[in-house]
Amino acid sequence: MDIVTDLDGNYEELVNLNLKNEYKKIIEDTLVKLKDYNLTVDPTRAKYMVISKGLSTAAKVVIKIEGLYPFLAKIDKKNNTDKEYEGYQNLQFHIDSANLLSFIAYEKSEQTGLLLFRYITKGRVKYQYERFDTFLNSVDLLHINEEIINLVDNIFDSTFKKCHWGDGHPNMHHIKFKPFEDFIFDDNFFNAEQLNDIEQSYIANIQKCEYIYAPHGRIHGDLHPKNILIGMNNIPIIIDFTHVKTDACIFKDYAKLETFFLFQVPNKFSSRFFEKDVKQTLFERHYSVEPLILPRSVHNPISRVIQEIRTLLWKNCLSLTINMNYHDIDAIYRAYLTYYFIQLCRRAGVEENTRKRAYKGICYLSGIIYHN
Repeated sequence: MDIVTDLDGNYEELVNLNLKNEYKKIIEDTLVKLKDYNLTVDPTRAKYMVISKGLSTAAKVVIKIEGLYPFLAKIDKKNNTDKEYEGYQNLQFHIDSANLLSFIAYEKSEQTGLLLFRYITKGRVKYQYERFDTFLNSVDLLHINEEIINLVDNIFDSTFKKCHWGDGHPNMHHIKFKPFEDFIFDDNFFNAEQLNDIEQSYIANIQKCEYIYAPHGRIHGDLHPKNILIGMNNIPIIIDFTHVKTDACIFKDYAKLETFFLFQVPNKFSSRFFEKDVKQTLFERHYSVEPLILPRSVHNPISRVIQEIRTLLWKNCLSLTINMNYHDIDAIYRAYLTYYFIQLCRRAGVEENTRKRAYKGICYLSGIIYHN
């Protein structure tokens, strides 16, 4: 994948706006929306850059306003103008100097934000990257464990550690889970018994978290293999900040990455994970009612990754400053895994096998018997 940084782009002055159709709509809609943030844009101090190509076919424009980080605005699937402005503004990266080759520093309110543009523009291409899920296809199975474990460590303990955990004293308060009624299932893929299993599992797991204080901080909000690029020296680069939250439960990023790593990796890794080994599959063992932190396998690549994600989370939650107990960590993580498995179950566009497996995973997490 080709990446171009902000400095390579060809910006046009906003006062010379000469666009038609969707590109003009994007800019005009965005300028109106910025008033919600009490921002009045001086056209003489603003620039724009049309994205001619990118990861999707949606029309996209980068808007650069003096004093703010550049941000992306685009037309979404419902023909509304969407923007990644809040994400770029709210998420402050703290990355060591080795990663700065791929980031450009900006200053706002005496803080330094580090930002990456993932788009191909009319400018020069500087670096070559590939998506995490694509990268996995090129990794030798004999070396998968070491390489992927190092990547997981880099994502959470280098890239996101200070965003998630700050100075080691994140905000601790109760979690607000959405009610089950708010999950909209796109079709009738699951029968009444299966839907009841999903509902009862979700309710049971979130009820266990009702009185638990959990760590909250800045999260990416959409952390999955397709939003992670692998750059030089296997350095992970995070993209897509539309869903960034500044005070959300930190468990969400860990649970989402585990869920989507499980279901988005190439078949050469996942096939053995879902095959029966003596009495049960590795999949069933990883999502059983036994404590999630217990190791299940040291040989399977997916097992190693799942265990590493959980270990990093547990390690931070058990620190002296946060000091959660094992039972509470397990309950919250189990609830968020159930939440993300439901998100896969409810979507008609998700592969049938994935939806079936996600349903079984929900049942494993709460200890109920699934219905075929």
